[in-house]
Amino acid sequence: RRVPTRAHASHARARAARAMGRTPTRLREITYALSPMKTGVMHGLFKDWAKGMGKRVSDSAVDAGLFCALPLAATVWYCFDFKEKEKLSHRY
Repeated sequence: RRVPTRAHASHARARAARAMGRTPTRLREITYALSPMKTGVMHGLFKDWAKGMGKRVSDSAVDAGLFCALPLAATVWYCFDFKEKEKLSHRY
């Protein structure tokens, strides 16, 4: 009986690497098509769209009011008040 040497083992690995990917495999073909009977293809995406957008807009309106409109209004009010006090400052 012959004992495999180190050179013989590396040759066997190289032969196995060359044979890799040559085994036949069965391929399946899948075809997707839309049925002409089903017209609502993406019904779930647009279902209750107006209601959902209304909720998002109303939630965003509170944030926009608190963090955008309120500071802007306060700044404008401060500027007008400052100008008015500047006009009246020479009277006293």
